[in-house]
Amino acid sequence: MCWLREWIAPESIVNFDAGFSFPGSYEACWPADTFARLAEVRATYDPDKVFPFGPAW
Repeated sequence: MCWLREWIAPESIVNFDAGFSFPGSYEACWPADTFARLAEVRATYDPDKVFPFGPAW
């Protein structure tokens, strides 16, 4: 599968990721600064994680 490496994007699309089986794969769906902002917004507006999404983030 190494021959595909040059076509693999550093980010993924969260709606099409198949189960987030690798550590960090959920976080890799966004650039690091975007994911940090999403985590900040979630901590502010959903501190009890009433609306879970993704692997226990």
